[in-house]
Amino acid sequence: MSEKSLVVFLQHLLLRVREIKNDEVFAELFLILLSKVKLASTRNVQLLRGVLSALSCIQDAEVKEFFREVIAEFIPKVKTVCTPILPKGTVLYQEESDGTKIVVLERERARRDVIFHNTPYRQVGHPKLLFAFLVRQKKIQDCQIVAVKDVMVKPTTKLFRYPFSNVYPDNRACWPEIRSIKINHLFELQNLPDLFFNSPANNDLFQGENLRDWFYKLQNKDFDDKELTPLKVNVQDFFEMFKSAAEASGSDNLNENSEESTRRAV
Repeated sequence: MSEKSLVVFLQHLLLRVREIKNDEVFAELFLILLSKVKLASTRNVQLLRGVLSALSCIQDAEVKEFFREVIAEFIPKVKTVCTPILPKGTVLYQEESDGTKIVVLERERARRDVIFHNTPYRQVGHPKLLFAFLVRQKKIQDCQIVAVKDVMVKPTTKLFRYPFSNVYPDNRACWPEIRSIKINHLFELQNLPDLFFNSPANNDLFQGENLRDWFYKLQNKDFDDKELTPLKVNVQDFFEMFKSAAEASGSDNLNENSEESTRRAV
């Protein structure tokens, strides 16, 4: 069949499409015809507009999926954002424009061995905890620890004060050694909560009467969440405050570096 005859035949055939009332039949026919057209190899504006116009009237998912595949080569490739390998138990992660990274880890309720001064206590009940780390230039600039009661951590999850020692009233961990730890990869953070649990405890910063007696009573027992003191903030508030502190810290470091550079220049 000559090209001219084929065109006449197709025109005659397509005139009958106007008489099809069944949407499913029309969609199937459209899909067949569309598959025969080398849409990706043409720059015929009228053809593309016609296809788009016809497609807008069809709800058939198969047709739309086919069309998305056809036009994929015309869509600019956009580089997606990919997180690094994150530590086990990560519930929140954010990277600031200056490279500062915020990672919040959760540690489930558990019984853990602790040391009070030089005395070991076995299987002491602990509540569920969140560890918030601020990492900048492979160094940990800050760590805050809070407790939670919710099984699933949500933005509205209420926070509570860490019940034992070595945490300041503003939730900062009293952990001087942490600043000397170099973090080459973020997944290395997953071991730090255990390092904190294994650090000797004392009555410093403990908001109670006698931590030694409490550890003794909690041996081989689960922690009672009724003993937790509320902080009057939720996870979302805490994360925003932590980010604000990180930004302030970053500005301070920038100013210090600038002043140091000025002194050296002088």
